[in-house]
Amino acid sequence: PLQTVGIIYTRVVDASDGKQLQFRVGSRGIEVALPSTAPLPLTAPSLWRYGDAAGEWQQLDCPLMVNGGELRPPDPFREAAEARAAQERQEESRHLVRENEAAAGAIQAARRAMAAQRSEIDEEVCTCGFQ
Repeated sequence: PLQTVGIIYTRVVDASDGKQLQFRVGSRGIEVALPSTAPLPLTAPSLWRYGDAAGEWQQLDCPLMVNGGELRPPDPFREAAEARAAQERQEESRHLVRENEAAAGAIQAARRAMAAQRSEIDEEVCTCGFQ
């Protein structure tokens, strides 16, 4: 899932006529500084944009600078593997819960059966050694 740590929408227009400007091909774009005291998430953040043509979010392959240092870009293959591993752990937990619930049900059924057997016995048996 995507989690935001900030968003910027920028539209650059010509001051004289209001027409939208485009960045030159190969341009580095614009540099944006967002001062914050918030801690970074445990996984490296990355830049995303919404692709209207595809109708989905697309991860951008560009560096992020934090406090003057470039963050190591996220590894999408590692992220996907971590997500799969987390999903597998969650499914294994669900499986263990189902097994434990089944075992608890079997124990309760055995206890009920033993209680029923005890109630069927007419005579009382003394195990203390005195009669």
